[in-house]
Amino acid sequence: MRTLHRLIAAGALAAPMLVAGAGLAFADAAYGQQTAVAGPGGAWAHTVVAFADDHGNTYFHEHAAAAGPHGAGSFSTTSWTHDGHHGGGHHDGSSAGYHNEEAYASDHGAYHQETFSYADSD
Repeated sequence: MRTLHRLIAAGALAAPMLVAGAGLAFADAAYGQQTAVAGPGGAWAHTVVAFADDHGNTYFHEHAAAAGPHGAGSFSTTSWTHDGHHGGGHHDGSSAGYHNEEAYASDHGAYHQETFSYADSD
């Protein structure tokens, strides 16, 4: 069971890091931090990525996951703004969004919550 919890924690981090890493390649200002720890009592990992460009596009993502002998859980928060500017005077409209999710499971039960918001101007 401990191996399964560790695999869940490691797998939960893979997708957000890949998506955020792709955005960092094009950012004018960026910040990133990652920490991962594993030991006999369990494993946990934490990632923060943020960037902004000179067109007003921004992105923030934080994700953490932990697994141990009493259960496994994770949370993530993502927010972004996009001004729709593609260069050459072309503009597709602006958008902004927010997404937050938490989940936990143990021998005593499970919990999940999700909140999201999105706005778009065409």
